[in-house]
Amino acid sequence: MLPTLFNFGTLIIYTYGTALFAAIVAGWLTGLHLSNNAGLNKSNFKSFTLLTIISAILGARLFYVILEWDIFAENPLLIFEIWQGGMVYYGGLIGAMASGFIFLRTLPHTEALTILDIAAPSVAIAHAVGRLGCFAAGCCYGSECTLPWAVTFTNLSSQARLGVPLAPVQLYEAAVNFLIFLFVFDWQKRRKHVEGVVFAGYLLIYPLFRFVLEFYRGDERGGLWGLSTSQLFSIPLFLIGASLLIGFTNKALQKRTE
Repeated sequence: MLPTLFNFGTLIIYTYGTALFAAIVAGWLTGLHLSNNAGLNKSNFKSFTLLTIISAILGARLFYVILEWDIFAENPLLIFEIWQGGMVYYGGLIGAMASGFIFLRTLPHTEALTILDIAAPSVAIAHAVGRLGCFAAGCCYGSECTLPWAVTFTNLSSQARLGVPLAPVQLYEAAVNFLIFLFVFDWQKRRKHVEGVVFAGYLLIYPLFRFVLEFYRGDERGGLWGLSTSQLFSIPLFLIGASLLIGFTNKALQKRTE
C-alpha cells in the first residue's frame, strides 16, 4: 500500500518503521497508565518495559532471519534493516517473555504478577498498531481471494504479491488485537481478578485467533503437518496460558482457605 511515508533526498522514512515506533509508544503509554493506577514501583516497571521491548525486537527479527535465511545469506547487513519490515510476532513474544520472566523473579510475587497483567493490554495495543505497519509495507500478506474488500498491492516496493486481490489479513489481525486490547484493558483496570490471570487470559485468547487467521495468510513461512509455523507456536502458547490460569487461580484459592 504505502511502504514509504516520505523521501528527503537520500533519507527515506519507512511506514513500517514509523508504525513500529508508534506501536512501542502506544504499548509504553498504556503500561505507564496502568502501572500508575496500580501503584507499582516506577523504577521496576520501567526496567521491565525497557528489557522486554529490546528483547521483543531482537526476538522478532531473529525468528524472521531464521525463517527467511535465503534472503540474508548473500547480504547479512540486511539483517539490521528492520525499519523496512521483517519481524515475527511470536519471536518477539517469546523473547520478551523469556527476559521478562527472568527479571520478574527478582521482584516480590504480587508485584511481578501485576506487571505481567499490565503487559497484556500493552502488548495487545502495540501489536494492533504494528499490524497497520505490516499492511502498509505489504508483509504478512493474505491469500488470494475474491472478497469485495480484497486488496490489490501495486507498489513495486511492497513485499506482498502484486496485481492480485488478497485478503487484508493484516487488518483482520489489527482489529482482533484491538478488541483483545479493549477486553484485557478493562479486565486489568476495572474488574477484580486474581493476579496473573489477565496475562494468562491473553495467552489463551490471542493464540486461538491467530490459529484461525493463519488460514488466510498467503506468505510462505514453512510449517509442518499442514500447519504454519505460527500455528505450531500457537498450540504451546495456548497450553502455557491454560496452565498459568489454572495455577494462579489454584494458588489464590489455597490462600483464601488457609
